[in-house]
Amino acid sequence: ATATTVTYTVAGSATAGTDYTALAGTANIPALSTSFDIAVAVIDDVVVEGPETIAVTVTNVTGPVTLGVTLNALNTIADNDNATVSIANTVNGDEAGAASGTLTVTQTLASATDTVIALAYGGSATNATDYGRPASVTIPAGLLSATITLTVVDDALVEGAETVDVTISITSGLVAVGAPAIATNPIADNDVADVSISNTLDGAEPATNGSLTVSQTAVSVSDTVMS
Repeated sequence: ATATTVTYTVAGSATAGTDYTALAGTANIPALSTSFDIAVAVIDDVVVEGPETIAVTVTNVTGPVTLGVTLNALNTIADNDNATVSIANTVNGDEAGAASGTLTVTQTLASATDTVIALAYGGSATNATDYGRPASVTIPAGLLSATITLTVVDDALVEGAETVDVTISITSGLVAVGAPAIATNPIADNDVADVSISNTLDGAEPATNGSLTVSQTAVSVSDTVMS
């Protein structure tokens, strides 16, 4: 009686050396036995990757046996890692010098795939008039964070400090939204205005009304009430 040597190839979405210990590529079924177990030693990493597979295909046998009908088998490795994404304000926007505002999205663990994050906006600032904004941001596979840049517009309006609220949601990826899911970026205003008054027309009897003009050195987004 002789042993049967089985030669096989390995494929699948799992990576040898990272997700499991590399397989030898051959296995010996001892003489007088009908089977031999190929042990798959799983490596517990800290990457969010979802279920992964090891596809084993028997390609050849030696000994007094021949290849059978079922030559492929799929072993699935379950993942025990999960992650969430949160958002935080990092640099305030400022009209002085049109300094961009930035926010950072942070992931608690690296993922094997890109995390695409949709961005929804609110707040008192107006898109295109006060700032420019991206529709989404991506945390690349293997990384933990990405930056959202708000391009501040230096207008000539007196408007005071304004805010941009940014809310995140996941478009694609293996992670979930964590807390906080919303952050506020303030935009400082660099415009000021003075109000002055001048006489423009003297009144005269019997029926010529006089007038005075109140002037403002810059346009304001809100009414200016004087008393």
